Amino acid sequence: MIFRTEPDERLCQSDGVQQLSDTADLAHALMRSSGTAIYIVQDRKFQYINHYFQELSDYLEDELLGTEPLNLVHPDDREKVRTNAIMNLKGHYQPTPYEYRLIKKNKQLMWVLERVTSINYRGKPATVGNFLDITRRKQTEDELTLSISKLRKAMDGAVQAIAFIVDQRDPYTASHQRRVARLACAIAQEMNIPESKIDGIQMAASIHDIGKIYVPAEILNRPGTLTECEHQMIREHPRIGYDILKGIEFPYPVAQMVLQHHERLDGSGYPSGLKADEILLESRIIAVADVVEAMASHRPYRPSLGITRAMNKIKANSGTLYEATAVDACVKIFRTKSFKF
Repeated sequence: MIFRTEPDERLCQSDGVQQLSDTADLAHALMRSSGTAIYIVQDRKFQYINHYFQELSDYLEDELLGTEPLNLVHPDDREKVRTNAIMNLKGHYQPTPYEYRLIKKNKQLMWVLERVTSINYRGKPATVGNFLDITRRKQTEDELTLSISKLRKAMDGAVQAIAFIVDQRDPYTASHQRRVARLACAIAQEMNIPESKIDGIQMAASIHDIGKIYVPAEILNRPGTLTECEHQMIREHPRIGYDILKGIEFPYPVAQMVLQHHERLDGSGYPSGLKADEILLESRIIAVADVVEAMASHRPYRPSLGITRAMNKIKANSGTLYEATAVDACVKIFRTKSFKF
C-alpha cells in the first residue's frame, strides 16, 4: 500500500489515475482523522505523523519530520522497539501489539500500545505504526498490583500470627507445619501446579494443624497408647481448624484444605470420609507431605522412623490412600533432587 502526504498533480491526468489519486487522498484523510496515533518511518526518520500523534506527544509535525523515532522512546525500551522495527522490515515479523514508554515534549512518560507493519512508501520500504495511549490503564494495573501486594502481606501476617499461636503452645506442631509446607510446595512444583495454587498450598500447610490448639498438650505429646476418646479428640482437629479459618477471606480455599488434609482416596480418612476427587488436589498434596514429615521426624512419643520408611509407606499406598502423582513427585524430589527438610 502506498501512502502520500500531499497531492501529486501527475495523478490527475486521466480518469483511471484520478481514481488512484482519490484512493491516496482517502487513505491520507483517514490517517489524519484517526483516533489512533499513526506515523510512517523511512530510513530511520519520521516521514509522516498524523494529527492525533501530535496531540498525544505535544510535538508539532515540523518538530518531528526528519528526526529519529527512537529519540522519543524511553532509553530502557529502545532495544525492544529497534528489534521490532528491524524484524518488521526484514519480513520476519508478525505484527502484534507491544508496549513501551514514549517521551512527550514536556518530558513526561506515556505508555503506548503499538502495532507496526511494513509498507511501500514513495517507492521504498517503510514502516507504518499506530499506537494508543494506555498510560491510565498501566497506572490502574500498577495500583492493582500494589493493592494485591498489600493484601498478600496482610494475609501472610495473619497466617504467621496463627502459626505463632501454635508455636507458643506446641513447638513440635509448629515445626511440623513449617516442614510440611516446604515439602508440599516442592511436591506441587514438581507436579507443575500453577504458582497461584502453590501459594494457597503454602498458606494452608503452614497452619494445617491449627485445630490442635484445642487438644490438651499432654495428649498430643504423651508416649504410649491413647484411648479411643483421646484418638477421637485428635481426629477432630481438622474440623476445628476449619472452624477457626472459615471466616477469613483468603483468595484460596485454605479452610477447606485444612479440613481435608487427613482425608484419604479410599474414604478411610477423617473427618468426613471423602473419596478421590471429592478431596481438593491441594489437600491430597498436603496429605502426602504431612505423612512423610511425621514419619521422618522425631516426636516426643517416638523416635524418627526415617525417610526410607516414609517413602515405602506412601509408595505402598499410592493410588489407594494417597494421590499417585503427588507420591511420584515426592519420591522424585527426595531421590533425584536431594530434598532436605
